[in-house]
Amino acid sequence: MTDKRNFYETLYLVRPDMGEDELSAIQGKLAAALKENEAETIRNEKWDERDLAYEVRGYRRGAYHILTYKALPGAPAALEKHLGFYKSDIMRFITVSVDEDQAHGREPEKPPAPPPVENEGRDGRGGHTREREGGGQRRSSGQRNGRASDEGSSPWKSARREKEGERK
Repeated sequence: MTDKRNFYETLYLVRPDMGEDELSAIQGKLAAALKENEAETIRNEKWDERDLAYEVRGYRRGAYHILTYKALPGAPAALEKHLGFYKSDIMRFITVSVDEDQAHGREPEKPPAPPPVENEGRDGRGGHTREREGGGQRRSSGQRNGRASDEGSSPWKSARREKEGERK
């Protein structure tokens, strides 16, 4: 039978005024929950203490802890159940699935970049812009119907000018 264990990372936010003995008791319960689910702890460390973007349960600061482990697919739900028991101490938590390199703190290998393709534009056919009607000429913003406009860009004004031109 193959090993169907995946790598997970749980980030949880605790109160900044929590004592070391309280924190170690909670971390011990989390380790026991993982052990019950045949999980292997890879990393369990304090990440950082930071100001929060908004107040969470009356606190403007929080201490982030990261728990990385290899476990069966049901283990994260069991761990989050235990995290939910400590609502007064653990303010937020999230669990994500990670690959083996991320779990061990290594950068994943990037595939080699494809060789550059010459003369390929945004449309993928070799040109940077599409062909324009009318011989490919661009008009300035003040031109309409091939004629320069010095009175603004209203179609009513250009129609009036055309009529005035016919009367002369």
